[in-house]
Amino acid sequence: MSGITNWNEALAYPCFWAHHYALHLSETGDLESFFGRSAEQCQEFFLLLYGDTDFETPLPPDTKYVSVPASVLRLSFPENYTWMLEFGAGEVAHQIYHPQRYPDGLPIAVEGGNFCLPGLRWAELKQMVACCLQPEWPEAFDPQTLYPLLYTVVDPVTFVEHDEVRQTLRTAWEALQIIKPFQLEKWLDVSIRVYEQGQVLHYETAQGWHDPQGNINEEELWLLDPAEGWYTNWPWSLRHDAHLFAPFFELLERYTQPHT
Repeated sequence: MSGITNWNEALAYPCFWAHHYALHLSETGDLESFFGRSAEQCQEFFLLLYGDTDFETPLPPDTKYVSVPASVLRLSFPENYTWMLEFGAGEVAHQIYHPQRYPDGLPIAVEGGNFCLPGLRWAELKQMVACCLQPEWPEAFDPQTLYPLLYTVVDPVTFVEHDEVRQTLRTAWEALQIIKPFQLEKWLDVSIRVYEQGQVLHYETAQGWHDPQGNINEEELWLLDPAEGWYTNWPWSLRHDAHLFAPFFELLERYTQPHT
């Protein structure tokens, strides 16, 4: 199966976002109402985006199975860095690529059944968007689309960040014109989570901010090593060794100082 080749078109299609957020949210019934597409329409798009997830396509004799993504979205950055979203087998693998530093790709996050998150801080996502707003940005779609696209590897955020996150995502979703305006505030309630005092908090009108799982982790979500950069002890994240990822985030710092 050929996968997605026209990303400008795909990112304007509600079924892309229904599947992208279905990897994180359990409110699958709400997803259909928010994005206005039937389960059948989304399933057809799913097969194009993720490929043969049930592995029914026969392999040639004596061929060892190797997972190859059906669709790859490449986000280009200065100095030959690329952030790649690889869609396949019902998951999205995020890799940082550089021909010298990361020639085989450096995994930083995985969305899906075996998720490895978070991979980005909110401040870093802002830097990525600012970097992509540079005149040399080559993509056909609006760089503001990166906010809802990559927010899924940022979640959760802090209460200090919450108001800015909400306003920024609101502006980005309004520009996409995918969620109906009267549902947008409810969608933001559903999709934004906050980390506070060791708990991951969800917002519901009836209960306010609460932790439905009741888990407490006394660790800070993000920690800074002055010599090597940001990392997390979050057990489900890939971003534990700060020095591995430092070159990419140092690049963002260099190119976005006027924006921060």
